[in-house]
Amino acid sequence: MPVSAAVAPLGTALTEEQTAELWRLSPAPVLCFDGDAAGRRAARRAAELALPMLAPDRTLKFVALPEKEDPDSLLRREGSAAFRSRLDGAQNLAGALYGLLHDGIDDRSPEQLASFLTRLDEAARKIPDKALAQTTRDALRTRFYEARRARFQRPKSTTWNGRSAASPAIGPDLGIPRPPTGPEMNTPERHRILTAILVRHPTLLRDVEHAYAGLDLDPALGELRDAITDWAMHAEVLDSQALMDHLEGFGLRDTVKRILAGTPVPLPECASSAAMPAEAEEGWWHIFGFLNVGRLREEINLAREDAARSLTEDTERRLVARTSALNRICTGEPDGADIAAA
Repeated sequence: MPVSAAVAPLGTALTEEQTAELWRLSPAPVLCFDGDAAGRRAARRAAELALPMLAPDRTLKFVALPEKEDPDSLLRREGSAAFRSRLDGAQNLAGALYGLLHDGIDDRSPEQLASFLTRLDEAARKIPDKALAQTTRDALRTRFYEARRARFQRPKSTTWNGRSAASPAIGPDLGIPRPPTGPEMNTPERHRILTAILVRHPTLLRDVEHAYAGLDLDPALGELRDAITDWAMHAEVLDSQALMDHLEGFGLRDTVKRILAGTPVPLPECASSAAMPAEAEEGWWHIFGFLNVGRLREEINLAREDAARSLTEDTERRLVARTSALNRICTGEPDGADIAAA
């Protein structure tokens, strides 16, 4: 199908007025910028400029061109049919914005990742239509967590009964005792208990979601995590009973019953509904630290920097919970699951 209309800003940055004119031609015009650093900067400016002007019936799409190519050179080199194929595969605004905002982000840095997630949320908030802003935020966050999950994916997956559990990421070079390795305390059981704490205390989700997203859960727990994360994105109040009602309506009642059961390892006190929020939070990080102590240390550094920038009740609480959890591991104290199994 031929292109019905094409325009060019002729070397100048795309303006609000020009963007509005584009929408007179199409409800979803496709933007093609040069495939160099300057072109990516221009694409990012155009995407951010358009955010306050978006509506459910008005959006933008983007074509990412190869390095050192512009639309004219690519059309001459590949021909119209190939170029049309690129136009048909154009990214939606959320997908393009994610990639453009990710430029320069070090995925190994918790600080940069936290800043990146904040920028994604801020971008979505610029959209005036509330429903569209929420769905855009959901799409951006979903991609963020999928990328995090893929990065932390272990080559050896775990199973519900622990027959092929991966070893906890704690080594002797860290000077931290290894947790028990018997079948009663394998990695899948820790995954179960961490999830149980969040079902009982969903207010923790906003603080632990980055770390939780990186766990290599078995399929049943992975499905439950996806449902919990999706619910938390939309819930006005993070209430345990509301979460369990949502999960039951989602067809996950049996899975929830299984993780809250006292077998094969009884749940520790921090996973009970009677636990205080601070106890549940510290317990969550304590158990998580036996799975990935390096990541716990990163979380402490991030919390320490947040507290240094702005010391509030929340930033102090997060720092204390993570630091206390690491101290308990360093002194050889078993995690809550070990205590429950004793």
